[in-house]
Amino acid sequence: MNGLDVYEILVREHQAMVLAYVSGIVDDHALVEDVCQEAFIDGFRNLAALRRDESFPAWLRTIARHRALAALRQRNREAVLSPATIAGMEEVFTAIEQTPGVGFSDRVAALRTCVDQLPDAMRDCCRLHYFDGQRTADIAERLGQSLAAVLKRLQRAREVLGDCIGRRLGLEDA
Repeated sequence: MNGLDVYEILVREHQAMVLAYVSGIVDDHALVEDVCQEAFIDGFRNLAALRRDESFPAWLRTIARHRALAALRQRNREAVLSPATIAGMEEVFTAIEQTPGVGFSDRVAALRTCVDQLPDAMRDCCRLHYFDGQRTADIAERLGQSLAAVLKRLQRAREVLGDCIGRRLGLEDA
């Protein structure tokens, strides 16, 4: 098996993750697909720069994020999410991929189930912020709450989701 064959396997294994990640930054489906394809090509060209194999998903997301932001700048458009939210997405993806022996689709399914189980106020905040890409200040205004309350609710939701996902995936330390 040559390097291209191995990389093809890596692409198939990580394609859904990269598509999900880039979709959080770019709101144009065709552009999302273009950015993902370019990120995988860049990844292949720069594979020698990868220091540790286990860092591949995070390394690939970094490439995809840079590609997505460059594509948006080129089109004079802004990212769907704020830089802080994109950083939060990276934290979530990193936590998800650190689950040994579980596929990405299993992790996403666990996340969806856990989001659905959140109390209404937490779930609404999460959906508005992470799924709809709204800024926390806008969410606070929309819900008639202080910015601090919304930020705290999102922090607690991340903790609850982390615990829930850990339980659903059978992690010992969750």
